[in-house]
Amino acid sequence: MNLLSFSWLKKNDPASFIFYKVVNFIEDMYVIQCINTKSVLYMSLKKFDYDFVYGLHPIQSCFMGMRYASFLKHNKAINVQIKKLLSRYGKYDIQYQDRDKKIRFVNKISRLVYVMYPQEIIYRNDLLNNFDSSQTFYLGFLSIMDNISR
Repeated sequence: MNLLSFSWLKKNDPASFIFYKVVNFIEDMYVIQCINTKSVLYMSLKKFDYDFVYGLHPIQSCFMGMRYASFLKHNKAINVQIKKLLSRYGKYDIQYQDRDKKIRFVNKISRLVYVMYPQEIIYRNDLLNNFDSSQTFYLGFLSIMDNISR
């Protein structure tokens, strides 16, 4: 088995990419446990490491994005840049956010295009579970940062 090539990962299987789980949140600190181990990591929102997002379940990643956005709003942080979204798995792929703050995403298989507000997407588990964890982080982040008055 060649660990360096990641050939043991099943293509498009989210379970092959989930390495961590959030087990607790204390003030501005996440307690993250490595799956199938007793290893525990602590991550502060003040020194946020975006790379952890890639190893989380999509729903936990979305929650982390919401908490990170709330932390930034509370601390009046502006001009925050999120890393480029890398979609490694999932049925849907985010293309862009339009001027109305709606997210345009596409079904990778059928090529159907959908346009919805981030809040609408995160409240639907059937959609949220079919995005890559980095993209659900972004959706959670946008749902808090965008003050949408409809």
